[in-house]
Amino acid sequence: MERWRSWQFALLSLATILPSSSKNVDSFSSDTLINNVVADPRSGRLYVGAVNHLYQLAPDLRIESRTETGPKRDNRQCTPPVTDACEEAVDTDNHNKLMLVQEGRDTLVVCGSVYRGICSLRNLSAVQQLLYFSDSKGREVVRGERRGERLRGWG
Repeated sequence: MERWRSWQFALLSLATILPSSSKNVDSFSSDTLINNVVADPRSGRLYVGAVNHLYQLAPDLRIESRTETGPKRDNRQCTPPVTDACEEAVDTDNHNKLMLVQEGRDTLVVCGSVYRGICSLRNLSAVQQLLYFSDSKGREVVRGERRGERLRGWG
């Protein structure tokens, strides 16, 4: 019993000390599962791909920009672009599958799980700005199934 009281005292002491000393610790949390994190070595920014969200963080983890990437009306049976003609389409969470910083072009390549993994290009300085997206090609780029994850070529 005496050991338990010693542990209680030690934990209580730590609990009162840690919050005051950890106020300067930078942190970020997402409301949804984080799938990917990639850094821009030039700016020090972090890009966080989470379920249905994409975040752009400053080096101190402050949110600079964000955008919603889902849910989107989709179904694996539907060939993009998904229209009302695809009766199987339902609101589907977009899981971030791939992110790549293209320093030379100041773009962020983002590929998700909806629309058969079609990728988009976003502005490195403002991820909410979509630079390129085409769902009319109907070409699968990133595929994620329960049996495994696969990355397919661009060409």
